[in-house]
Amino acid sequence: MNIEKTREKLLNRFYDPSYLDALKRYDYILRKLKYLYKRGDYKNFLKILDQELNIKIEMDFHVLIKIVKNVKNLKIDEIIKFFEKNRIPVESASTVLFVLFPENFFPYTSEILRELDIDRKINFSEFQRIVKRIKKVCTFLDSNLDLYVLLNLDKTRSNFFDDLNDLISKIEVIDFLKITVEDVTKIRNEMSMLTKEERIYLYKNLKKKINPYFLKVLFESSYSEVVIDGNNIVHLTIHPSLKNMFHLFECLSKFKFLLFPFTIVFDKNIKYLLPKPELLIFKERFETNPNVVFHSPADELIFELHIGRKALIISNDRFRQYDIKSSALLKFKEGRLITS
Repeated sequence: MNIEKTREKLLNRFYDPSYLDALKRYDYILRKLKYLYKRGDYKNFLKILDQELNIKIEMDFHVLIKIVKNVKNLKIDEIIKFFEKNRIPVESASTVLFVLFPENFFPYTSEILRELDIDRKINFSEFQRIVKRIKKVCTFLDSNLDLYVLLNLDKTRSNFFDDLNDLISKIEVIDFLKITVEDVTKIRNEMSMLTKEERIYLYKNLKKKINPYFLKVLFESSYSEVVIDGNNIVHLTIHPSLKNMFHLFECLSKFKFLLFPFTIVFDKNIKYLLPKPELLIFKERFETNPNVVFHSPADELIFELHIGRKALIISNDRFRQYDIKSSALLKFKEGRLITS
């Protein structure tokens, strides 16, 4: 390997306009992989290695855990002995170690050796020393990740924000009326890996595409669960209408606290009271909705959910036959939520 030639090649790539985007993208992927590993989700860990980094690792999950637990505090020579003793392929193991500890290890793969014009015969220990030499000569490199990105730049030309746009696409197709705690937990888990800049990008783009209540659910902490008196809200106008329910959720998006999760309780006769033009909407968005329950009398179930889940209630009924504190009952009047 000609160190000066390598430096020149890396420096040219360093000034490539696509480098910073690629760096952001790889940083995001590594954060995602670390998160999956910590959760013990090894199946998706290996899947993302394959899909995002083009790295196929045929390795048992138990071996994967064994590598990290036994290797991270060892010296290079001890690591090599550990690999040999356990018959672990160096390429696979070094890649996993780089993903989880990028500051300490560098992938020892045939592709990277070719990029650096290094003889395939050198061992893992020698290779790590060469990487240190490269970083010492290439003062523009701050980390192993910088070097890895530059060596893979020709294979990574997609914009970093493509990954966030994929997340946005997944979110925008979800009906906000059908969002569950499980849905929100899954999305928030992905969001927890984002930097401040990435969260701002996500927020700005989702703001244009999803219901404002859904946006509030994703970016704010829950204050209380809430039970909605469906029939009562639908009957707020002279003629019953689902429009009143949509107006309520618009109001919930502006309310000072996040009320989530929610359960809408309808009397069983609700669909016979709605105007015909709204029946299709009701069927598609309410009838088989995990957040909607049909029960007669509705007040009975509303009270049970209020007690059992310590949930607030949204209704203009007084519930005089039930022992409900006024602070737990929110009324929806003139487009505002107010305590009774």
